[in-house]
Amino acid sequence: MAKIRNRATREIVLQEYNQACAVCGCADHRALQIDHVVPQSKGGADTVDNLQVLCYVCNTHIKQNIDTPRMKPRRKEFDCRKWERARRAFQAEINGIRTRNRAVI
Repeated sequence: MAKIRNRATREIVLQEYNQACAVCGCADHRALQIDHVVPQSKGGADTVDNLQVLCYVCNTHIKQNIDTPRMKPRRKEFDCRKWERARRAFQAEINGIRTRNRAVI
């Protein structure tokens, strides 16, 4: 989870992403996290163009430490069945990235 010290930057990112997860549309504000597209450990900055909103499940359990492109904002979804469909598709995409990364090494 990103440690964004500037509260204004955090609010801008949340507003840009409709206060919903960019992957599944989860609108539960308690589960939302700010994610760095390029991780801080790889030189990523705390700028708005390097931040996106992901929920706890999509960020921690699915994405983990895989670099992904910056995702577009989604419409808020309050039906958790719709979250699951989007999360399965994201999991398949992440698995494909992992497979390609292993083939390169």
